[in-house]
Amino acid sequence: MPIAPLSKISESLLFQELREYVAKETTAFTFACGGAIPIVPSLLDAAKEIDSEKLRAMSCLPIDLRWDSKEEAMLSSHTKVTFPLDPNTEKNLDWLIKDMIPATFGLGGEHVYDESYRKATKLDPARFSSTFNPYELGIVDAIAQTLLPSLRHAKQTRSVKAELYKLNASFARSSILYSGPSGKFKTHVDTPRSPSQFGSLVVCLPLEHRGGALEVRHKGKTVTFDWSNSKDGAKGVSIGWAAFYSDCEHEVLEVTEGHRLTLTYNLFCVRGNGQLGGNCPWLNPEHLPLYKSILSLVKDDDSWRNGGYLGYNCSHIYPHTSKTKLNFLAPDNLKGADMMMYEIFRSLGLKVSFRPSVTELHYCNGGGDARPVVGLKLDWADWGSIPDDWIQEEYDKWTGKAPKEYTRCRHWYWNSDRQPELEEEPIPVPEYVRFEDVHWLNDLGHKEPQISWVAHGNEPTGMTTYSCCAIIVEIPPRGENGR
Repeated sequence: MPIAPLSKISESLLFQELREYVAKETTAFTFACGGAIPIVPSLLDAAKEIDSEKLRAMSCLPIDLRWDSKEEAMLSSHTKVTFPLDPNTEKNLDWLIKDMIPATFGLGGEHVYDESYRKATKLDPARFSSTFNPYELGIVDAIAQTLLPSLRHAKQTRSVKAELYKLNASFARSSILYSGPSGKFKTHVDTPRSPSQFGSLVVCLPLEHRGGALEVRHKGKTVTFDWSNSKDGAKGVSIGWAAFYSDCEHEVLEVTEGHRLTLTYNLFCVRGNGQLGGNCPWLNPEHLPLYKSILSLVKDDDSWRNGGYLGYNCSHIYPHTSKTKLNFLAPDNLKGADMMMYEIFRSLGLKVSFRPSVTELHYCNGGGDARPVVGLKLDWADWGSIPDDWIQEEYDKWTGKAPKEYTRCRHWYWNSDRQPELEEEPIPVPEYVRFEDVHWLNDLGHKEPQISWVAHGNEPTGMTTYSCCAIIVEIPPRGENGR
């Protein structure tokens, strides 16, 4: 289809404003959230002074934690601790600490124990239970509304599932169980445990300690969650919590006094039930900061008289070319600004596709600097040791320049000779899109290995090209379903 002139779009004030806004918004967009929930001894007693419904929404009862001891003869009365520490169970805290085991961390696909990098202990969910419920306290709803925006125009909404992962403890130098460095966990990035995992939730139980702040970092910005407290501190007794995306760097600073005890949850995006009870989902695209700018740009009939393309490079990291089960479930596990942009484009009735954008091709017809290209599929490709003259053919198929014929089976049927046959129908393939014909709203983002092959010269050499995950939006020509 004819393409809108690049110069006309690029010179548009709307386009320039949108580029600036996207650059600013995707850098500063929300990547973590958290809060504190006061603990009250009894809802019934406290409700005499405060409305009971408000109290339930903003307060938490003391938390009971029970666990299976490594000592088989241990009495059940010794395997329970109530937080804030209750005089009847406070003495059991030492038993809990002794029953916890050193916490490892993932490195190169293996579990590694290194106290210089992480000094903490843990209990797996199979060995403990607690009365703390992040759903009842509204924490999961807050995470869903803050980190997983969902729009009324979407065919399916998404919800958050919080799955209990570990009970973790970090100790100060004064702990009788540890000597040497303080409890800590140096800067790291979590490893997703399923395609739908998008983040983590950390809940700090009310136990006296100093230090141990959690720092979460993304694109040069840092959010710090400091839950330290002491008997003589000004803070009231409360539960502290923080949620953040899996691709964010985070660090637990050293605990200098006491014990820091946390519950850790893996956060998964799951499909919701749509508009429950006739209620709209949380977010309306018309209220998003970029909606009016994008709408005005798309409705500029003069600029898009012949149609064209907008391109947006995802700002968060996704395993978009992974061969493992940790694949990219677009748009199910989009995050933050990426989800916002996708939903705005969809709400405007535009055709949206996810494509790999490549700028580091090692194979270039005719030599010279390789030009950026847009491919068809995000899936990782291996062209093996095919002859050099075939690489161009495979490359043309990958970009859509020379699409190959795809067919799919519709159903079996009996022909006139009473023989079973398959009815087949061509599968539509994505349209060939030149990189230079796309009006890009932002610069390239995170890169994943996209294509590997063997180049033949004096010696065979393994070659790899990398791609970014891009959202390509097709703007139809005016007069052909134009908005």
